[in-house]
Amino acid sequence: MVWSKLTVRGIDNDRTIVTHYYCGGETWMTHRMDRSGYEEIIHHTKIGEDTWHITRTHKEIYGTWKINLNCVIYNMPDGSQREVRFDSPT
Repeated sequence: MVWSKLTVRGIDNDRTIVTHYYCGGETWMTHRMDRSGYEEIIHHTKIGEDTWHITRTHKEIYGTWKINLNCVIYNMPDGSQREVRFDSPT
């Protein structure tokens, strides 16, 4: 596993972003932590040759985790992408 850490300071909202890379960087997880208490996690998983599953969750300070995005992205032969979302309210 390879990982990176970026700390941004000196702005209104300092933050740290840690990313863990797997499978040669084709799959990764990023955790963002802001000084304000906001956190976000992004999972980016390669599930096929041209197919990715992406989930994004976040929480405000003292809040609960909420889903921002849960989708599958398909890279199309013409260079475009098709997105199928699974995060609509029931």
